[in-house]
Amino acid sequence: MLYSFESLLRLESRPIIGKKAESLLALLEQGVPVPPGAAIDATALESFLQHESLQEPLAACRAGTIGEVELQANFAAAPLPNALVQALRALLESSPETRWAVRSSGVLEDLAEASFAGLYTTVLNVTGFDEIVAAIKTCWASLFGERVQVYLQRQGLEPAQLQLGVVLQHMIPAQKSGVLFTVHPLSGQDTQMLIEAVPGLGEALVSGHLTPDSYTYDWRHEILIEQRIETQEHHLVAIDAPPFTAWQDLDPATAADPVLSLEEVKTICALALSVQQGCGYPVDIEWVWAAGEFYLVQRRPITKLHTRGIEGEWTTADFKDGGVSSDVCTPLMWGLYDYIWEATMPAYLRKTHLLAPESAHVLWGEMYFARPYWNVGAVKAGLKGLPGFVEREFDTDLGIEVAYEGPGHVTPTNPRTLIHGLKVLAALKQAFASRLAFNPVFATRQQKRLDELAVTPIADMTDPALFGAYLQLLRQDYFNSESAYFYHIFDNSNVTTLFKDQFKPYRERINYLALISGLQDLSHLRQNRELWDLSRQYLTAPDTLAYWRDTPEAQLMNDWRTGHSEHGMPAMRQYIHRFGHHSPRELDLTVARFEEDPGFVFTSLKQLLGLDDSANPGLSNQRQHQDYLSERAKLLKAAPWHKRRGLAAALDQLRAFLWWREELRDLSTRMYHQIRRWTLEVAKRLKAAETLMATQDIFFLSLDELDALLSGKLAGPQARQLVLTHRAYYNSFRGFRNPDEIGSRYSGKSRTQSGKVLLGVACSPGTVTGTARVIRDIFDADRLQPGDILITRFTDPGWTPRFSLLAGVATETGGMLSHAAVISREYGIPAVLAVPSLLDRVKDGQQITLDGDRGELLLE
Repeated sequence: MLYSFESLLRLESRPIIGKKAESLLALLEQGVPVPPGAAIDATALESFLQHESLQEPLAACRAGTIGEVELQANFAAAPLPNALVQALRALLESSPETRWAVRSSGVLEDLAEASFAGLYTTVLNVTGFDEIVAAIKTCWASLFGERVQVYLQRQGLEPAQLQLGVVLQHMIPAQKSGVLFTVHPLSGQDTQMLIEAVPGLGEALVSGHLTPDSYTYDWRHEILIEQRIETQEHHLVAIDAPPFTAWQDLDPATAADPVLSLEEVKTICALALSVQQGCGYPVDIEWVWAAGEFYLVQRRPITKLHTRGIEGEWTTADFKDGGVSSDVCTPLMWGLYDYIWEATMPAYLRKTHLLAPESAHVLWGEMYFARPYWNVGAVKAGLKGLPGFVEREFDTDLGIEVAYEGPGHVTPTNPRTLIHGLKVLAALKQAFASRLAFNPVFATRQQKRLDELAVTPIADMTDPALFGAYLQLLRQDYFNSESAYFYHIFDNSNVTTLFKDQFKPYRERINYLALISGLQDLSHLRQNRELWDLSRQYLTAPDTLAYWRDTPEAQLMNDWRTGHSEHGMPAMRQYIHRFGHHSPRELDLTVARFEEDPGFVFTSLKQLLGLDDSANPGLSNQRQHQDYLSERAKLLKAAPWHKRRGLAAALDQLRAFLWWREELRDLSTRMYHQIRRWTLEVAKRLKAAETLMATQDIFFLSLDELDALLSGKLAGPQARQLVLTHRAYYNSFRGFRNPDEIGSRYSGKSRTQSGKVLLGVACSPGTVTGTARVIRDIFDADRLQPGDILITRFTDPGWTPRFSLLAGVATETGGMLSHAAVISREYGIPAVLAVPSLLDRVKDGQQITLDGDRGELLLE
């Protein structure tokens, strides 16, 4: 029932000790200074509550006829479990002079949506068996207090879920105490830490009896941004007699001095940064300082983060669904992406007369929480000049959180806005025609250039020649490739909007999703179709089937690498040569492509071998195309005769843009494949010259920094320091569920849903009931079984081979043109995207019904 911290660290399977105790163990595992101590597990309280003398008062407390104080009196009279008594006595005998801090450690404490902050009890500076027993019982009684019960109801949690451990720690006679937030909880500035500090014990701060000094420190730039110093007349100190703490006056001559020096601010921030990196998300920590040393006594995730210090409106919409914002992003990847974004977005808006004057010189993209965001406020500023613009419709279409009441900004229709709208419309139509004429020419030219890059003997090049050619690849070839893709995406978005306007009179009778399904020979379906054909080929040869079905993946990898020529391996090599530019995460340059590591392909093939012809992606696509033709005929029949030609042309144009969107995406993926190949060769040279310490370090330099390094404008030591700083930032947020929208307009509250019906965006028609398979990462996708409904945050093209298995798809992010939506429509499986809190609400293995027509999930 009672375990020392040291013994807990040695256990492979730990008892239930509560979040506070678990966080302290995590700090110890990171090597952070933590006061020694022990933890009482949750079974101790369960055993204690079984005592016959507590049954009546517990029932009365649950019925509300007695409160926490009366219950404490009953707890005081009841005996502790004998095993706990013996363990406590042994602990105290080993530390007879020690004073203890006794803290509650709730199992449901410090959750992402339920922190239980300040609701449980802490008792400080106790010593001796009787005092510690009383403190433990006080902590236990707090579980049944009114504050906890009210909080449970507000959070929708059941009392039966509550379990409580207790932490016993050596009491540090703190000369200074406080809290530190590794991300400023109000401004949201992600490299600024907020420290609050008081003299003496930290209980004076937590209880609100003292106004703390506050310090805002930017760890990335090593700058003290702001400090506010309070005059402190007294402080809380530990004493020997009950209540074990007392107030003492401070010397008036030093009452206005800062609690922390600048060096102490830097020291505690460096310690906090190491904690944040270890966790992978922002935390608040409680700290104490005594005899020149800092100790951490608690660590919690920051559960509510406001971003009012970030000017404007920023979103990850269209960046997160399999894109650069789907996970933490390295500086090089964002540097490449932003290189295109900052050039193409304002240029496109200017060309189409949608660039607002106040947005002419703004930043269009920025990194927050190690993920890229784009400046949606600046885009809206231009759109507000269009007649009939409704802000809520714009936000809803993109899946952006609506942070206002009503429709938001609505632009009136008047002569001035109409004239501007006609000017914009003419520019857009010209852009659409030019884009469709440009794409075939560009695709041919781009494929030729990609073929040249693929056969360039980079390993034989001298360092200067390689570095020069590499920078040309990034600055010229990549720009040509990705800018064409971005401009097409911008046009595609506007083509879709204009078609939907024409489609409005028919949307109650005609299925819009069917009209944009059944696209033939889509680039990202070719790999699926050919892998399916390969699986059918293997099924016809018993030896080959047995080999691919039964051989472990590691052996398949070895056979592939060492030239195995039997069991259809040559055909597999041809497949990987053709589609080796793909990867599980195609916009993450740190992830190996299938050409380097085809394990994902092998696993996908194994799963296809167990499917019958009903899962044939080619047949699915044919069915979807027939559905499209049928729905198209219904649409044209429903339209007045004089509008049919224009409506048919608009639909053909939309489908052409959708097809080219995927074709250009594939060319973009091929370009990133070459960039990774060349980058690894450059990294190998830089490591050999000891300019960088590891090959992966190259991904932790921005595009401009890497350019400067290879051009001789940045020295090796400076580059290595930049890598360390960028890695610290990247690691700080690798496990963080970042808000999708940030800025002064947004509250920081995440969208949640309650009840059994979850609402999202209907993206592929149909209804299915089945088993939910919650997959948080593509590398966990091996758990998918035929007929599962995939529940995940997002998908990208790397998921495509898995869709043959699925009965339906639901994601937390995305919209009509997201990868999951496009592939689901081509496979004819229902899909609902942009479902808030999806991964929190749906349990793995749960039976659910997914309605892709209504955009609903029913939890059974």
